[in-house]
Amino acid sequence: MQGFDPHKAHVEVAHPYLTMMGLYLGGFTGMFSETSLNIALPQLTEAFGVDVAVMQWMASAICWSSASFCPSPACS
Repeated sequence: MQGFDPHKAHVEVAHPYLTMMGLYLGGFTGMFSETSLNIALPQLTEAFGVDVAVMQWMASAICWSSASFCPSPACS
């Protein structure tokens, strides 16, 4: 990247601990929802009448789609 100065990329935050708590809470919520989805796989396969492999692919698709919304330093 031409002309990138890492010192100019620094942002002052009024309450850094509140910001970090928000990020941690968001990360925990995402992991909790994906874990609860994996626990519910047997009930979901029965409810939708599909094979376990199909439901595992659906769970993977949900995890991939939620991961695509995570910010990445490469996207800036």
